[in-house]
Amino acid sequence: MSSESSPLVILESETSDEEEVQKNSGNNNKASYTLEFKYKVICFINKGNSINKCAKEFKIDRRIISRWKRLEPRILENKKKRQRRCVKSLVDRCQFPILETNLFNWITDKRSQGICLSGLSIKLQAMQLFKTIYENTPESNIEFKASNGWFENFCTRKDLVLRRITSSGRDLPKNTIDILKQFFSDCSASGEKIQTFILLPRKTDLPNYTPPDDVKVKYKINATFDEHMICEFAQTVLVEYMLKNGLDEIYLFLDSARFHTTVFVKNTLKNLNIVPVFIPPRFTNLIQPADVCWFASL
Repeated sequence: MSSESSPLVILESETSDEEEVQKNSGNNNKASYTLEFKYKVICFINKGNSINKCAKEFKIDRRIISRWKRLEPRILENKKKRQRRCVKSLVDRCQFPILETNLFNWITDKRSQGICLSGLSIKLQAMQLFKTIYENTPESNIEFKASNGWFENFCTRKDLVLRRITSSGRDLPKNTIDILKQFFSDCSASGEKIQTFILLPRKTDLPNYTPPDDVKVKYKINATFDEHMICEFAQTVLVEYMLKNGLDEIYLFLDSARFHTTVFVKNTLKNLNIVPVFIPPRFTNLIQPADVCWFASL
């Protein structure tokens, strides 16, 4: 007994997006459906329509629709992959132009009010706008995370930077002389040179190299001097100096960089009997030796 063969459903259609449904010229009467067509069908169902209504609307077998519904996560993922493959320039990467326009206007408005915005606050606002703008639309099926990559591209497209340009930071207070006198009255130094601490951007040690006795070398991939590095400097250089000279306590002069003032750094220095003394804000270029001597000509 002969019977008509059921339509062949192809998840990864090789057909052009210009035609939603194509039929082969052979006698098998097999049909292939484009990814865009499947996406439209799934979005139609997700709006609350039944499978029967969807079958009548798009004139396809309800069994095919049921199968696509089961494969919905895979179809949506392939849809996103195809969108990413179509990207050719920074302009094309703007997948949600309405969202980015509203977000840019929000940023501009906040900045006009003198409000400083962090990257996190902008991302949170972007996710909130996405939910509001694309509610009950096909885009609502997309999981928008406001990732770091999206945020960097958004800033590039809109020519945005997070830092606020200002010249007031260089102004000195009226009581500058009094601040300097107080600071130097608390300072004391023997003039003895401690070990030089060098941070090199490497994974492994330099081959066939042994640093001199007055040099400590630390290898680190990104070579950033963070709170962990300042604590390691204290443990490997300052503590050794204290033990060598029989000192119970030592003062460490620091600028007000954020990683110098963390709880982790303060607790570590306290446990090592190292007292941090912070250079007054906006005075680094005047009284910190590195800025006065080495960086003065830069």
